[in-house]
Amino acid sequence: MVKIKREKGAKSPFSQIRKEILLLKKVIITILIGILVIGAVVAAVIVVNRNSQQEETGLTTIQLNEVTRSVFYSPQYVAIANRIF
Repeated sequence: MVKIKREKGAKSPFSQIRKEILLLKKVIITILIGILVIGAVVAAVIVVNRNSQQEETGLTTIQLNEVTRSVFYSPQYVAIANRIF
């Protein structure tokens, strides 16, 4: 093991690297938060535009995703067969 002698009060050679890493982490987190905020704003604008287009036609489109076939879904199957949905 190599021991490095340094004067009292002198900073560790790694302290500057640690500061740079912390700064880099802060910058990356700030950029990611900015991207998330921009994405949320874009999604909100898309939803508002879709809603305004649906209001013009008066019809609402519903997409039904079925996970599995089960006895518990039988009322739904009957409603679909009778063209209620």
